[in-house]
Formats: sequence, structure tokens, C-alpha cells
Amino acid sequence: RLIKNLAMAHVNLTPEEFFFFKELSIFFIMIFSFPFVPPDMMTFWILMSLGMGYMLPEYWLRGRVKTVKGIILRELPDAVDLLGLCVNAGLDFMLALKWVVEKSTPSIMINEMNTLLQEINVGKTRREALKSMAEKYNLPDLSTFSRTLIQADKMGTSVADALNILSEDMREARYRRGEQMAM
Repeated sequence: RLIKNLAMAHVNLTPEEFFFFKELSIFFIMIFSFPFVPPDMMTFWILMSLGMGYMLPEYWLRGRVKTVKGIILRELPDAVDLLGLCVNAGLDFMLALKWVVEKSTPSIMINEMNTLLQEINVGKTRREALKSMAEKYNLPDLSTFSRTLIQADKMGTSVADALNILSEDMREARYRRGEQMAM
């Protein structure tokens, strides 16, 4: 689970480095809070320092994952629009995906699409790659995107039509989320 969270948060740390970061935070909390501890509270201070130092990086990682998920939710409708435009212009899905990845400014969603493209290029089927991307983040909008493309692929329907409908639905969902946040 830790490896998944580190990958999801786009943090370039191994689990060993993350645990070392936890140890450092325990150490620094103990060192910097030591002058403020009364002598009769020493055991409580050690236990609190251990707990806080251990949990602080966990809270940071959870916050980072939440931020990345929010960025993906914001960027997904634009990426789907670009894919739809490319497919409507005559490109197949793979060429449209490649074009969007190459021509767009780097962002978290574009990096995920690049990962999707690379997985497909190394031999994963499009269905497997889309499923793994949706499972990685466990976001309803990303799952809908993935399921829609898989369904269009299974049924042999037009990917362009699927992307157009999906784009419209995602724009409406983003608008509703914006209204809810404003309230």
C-alpha cells in the first residue's frame, strides 16, 4: 500500500527512504521539543515524539495523494476534450493519445497518459492499461473514462462518439463540483 501511495503521490521515494524520513522526523521532533519538556513528563514526551514523528510523514503523504487526485479531476476533462478533438480530426485513439502527450505541457494527467501509452507500447492491451490507470487512483471520473473507452472497444462503437459524450458529461460534472464548492 505504501508503494502505491508513493507512486500515486508522484513522490520519488522508495519505501526505505520514506521510513528513513519518518525516523528523521522523530529525531527532529525530539531534539527541538526537548528544551520545553518538564522533567516529570519525560516518558510522555518520548511517546508523543515517537507518535508525532511517525505520523507526520503519513499525513503529508495523504495530503499529497489528495492534491494529486484533485489535479487529475481538474485536468481530466481537458485531456478528454483534446483526445476527442484529435479522434474527430481523423486520428485513431493511439495516435491521438500520442499527440496529446507530445504536444501538451507536462502535468500530472499528461504524465499518466504517457504511462498509459508506454504500457500499451510494451505489450499491455489497451483494456488492461486503462483498467490499471483507473484502479491506481480509484477516482469515479477516471473510472468512467476508462470504462467508456473499454466499452467502446468491446462493442466496436466509435471512440470519437464515446469521447464526445464523455467530454460533455465530465464538463457538467466539473461545473457541478464548482457550484458545490461555491456553496
